[in-house]
Amino acid sequence: MKTTIESLEHLLRVPYLYYAAVAVVLLVALYLFRSYRRANQGIVPFKTQGGTIEIAPQTLRSVMQNAANSVEGIDKAACRHFMKGRNVGVKVAVHLRANHRLKDVETMIKQRIRATLLDQFGMETVDPIHIRVTRIVGDPVASVPKDSDSMEALPGDEFEDETIPRDSEDDRPYSDDTRL
Repeated sequence: MKTTIESLEHLLRVPYLYYAAVAVVLLVALYLFRSYRRANQGIVPFKTQGGTIEIAPQTLRSVMQNAANSVEGIDKAACRHFMKGRNVGVKVAVHLRANHRLKDVETMIKQRIRATLLDQFGMETVDPIHIRVTRIVGDPVASVPKDSDSMEALPGDEFEDETIPRDSEDDRPYSDDTRL
């Protein structure tokens, strides 16, 4: 009696291996073709009496990017859309400027994208909007106390008999390290 391996041994010969390799290549090509076609398909946000209205993905992407770039605190934004059921979802990758609060910027981006898509295309349900900060641009500046006149001298600011205020300007390089 033959074992299972011995009975399937004839499938390991050259012609059958070629058939298996060709089948794998065709399946991968079919998968890539379908995923490319889905990614570049037009979006149907709503139906009209005479048919449907489709929007090109590049157009939708550029409108969303313009809306995101118009928010104060954003240096650069890149947007992508995806379909979740009958809703359109948005993924936004941003370069955030250093001195802006992320929570405020996030709220403004979501409001602007939703308002723009509603005004331009009539899309009422844009949900979810995912925001990812990919870079912080610039150097953050520490917040200045509101009452700068009542600032006390910090250790190291005292010189012999007088105190130099922290906000004095000095044009010399390395002036903070210079002692009299």
